[in-house]
Amino acid sequence: MKRTWTIIGVKDVAFSFRWYQSLFGQPATAPGHGHWGQIRDADGTVLLCLHAWGSHDHPSLSSPAVAQAGNGLLLFFRVDDFGEALARARALVPRLDEEPHRNPATETTEFSLRDPDGYHVTISAFSGDMAATEKTPMELANTRAPLNAHDADLTDSRFTKAKLTNASFDDVNLQASRFTNVNLRGARFRDVNLQDVTVEDANLKGMTIEGVAVTDLLRSAQARAVGKPHLPLSPAQLLSFLRAQPWAVEASVSALGAPQAAVIGVAVTDRWELLFDTVTQSRKHRNLVQNPRVAFVIGWEQECTVQYEGVADIPSDAELPGVQAAYFDRFPEGPTRQRWPGIVYWRVRPTWIRYSDFNADPPIIQEWDAAAITGWLT
Repeated sequence: MKRTWTIIGVKDVAFSFRWYQSLFGQPATAPGHGHWGQIRDADGTVLLCLHAWGSHDHPSLSSPAVAQAGNGLLLFFRVDDFGEALARARALVPRLDEEPHRNPATETTEFSLRDPDGYHVTISAFSGDMAATEKTPMELANTRAPLNAHDADLTDSRFTKAKLTNASFDDVNLQASRFTNVNLRGARFRDVNLQDVTVEDANLKGMTIEGVAVTDLLRSAQARAVGKPHLPLSPAQLLSFLRAQPWAVEASVSALGAPQAAVIGVAVTDRWELLFDTVTQSRKHRNLVQNPRVAFVIGWEQECTVQYEGVADIPSDAELPGVQAAYFDRFPEGPTRQRWPGIVYWRVRPTWIRYSDFNADPPIIQEWDAAAITGWLT
């Protein structure tokens, strides 16, 4: 009997141990040692070994500075709970390296992400998730990956904030599926069951069904609903939109009055506050210390965006653990940056927010001032 143990060097064995347990949906346990841990399957099979850099005298595990972590290595795992694994992965990282797609070599669906040490991890379904032999609803959100589905049963699938430009659905069952805030420009549907399919806030330019432009079909059916009034966006819907966006453009003002901007990762609290980390050497930190007024642009896919203005502060020692917990929940790799010199956490309370959706006709534009926002919190 022979077995292969894959061993990777990591900065923090305990943190990486928890990360992989979360990815595989395993109960949280502690590694066997501070410098060594084994991720095992339910039957005891070793899936992966984690080894602290510099422990013992293994030449290839001496230091991450010798070469880029992951170069020449692909951690490829096959799982029997692909849909659940995809949901767990999205909770662990702000974005995937590769969105779910069909691998023509294995004829299965797979996705890829980076672990806390930068290793490339691919999760692959045991069987062809997109084959017609099995009903496999898809959950695609915030993706820009090309999608080509054929001979598949995707009944009751959900596509949310997805860029499905030039996607191809060929001989596919999409019954009861839902497309919400998606870009279907140039998408092609052939021999597709569209019974009870719901499409909301979608770009349909160039999309065809059986070779006929959808815009022509809608026009002939007098169903374009141009000028249809839209319901006001609720605070809860605004919160959901903000939380679906991992990145924001932050703008602050220097001591000389010059505008300065940066792309940052943000977490959003139940009180519509934005949380982010930076270092004390950064321009944004220096700017906010002398002028805490700050502005953000959040979201830019599908012509939907939020403009957000507020006042920033550094949480007190008593508040910091709660702020960190909320931030780390959004960015699980956040604790690895706590070792950075000068790391600091900022919180921004909103004073004005504008939501714009130019994908609708007419466009949806809503504003909330400080008084309205205060009303949400009472």
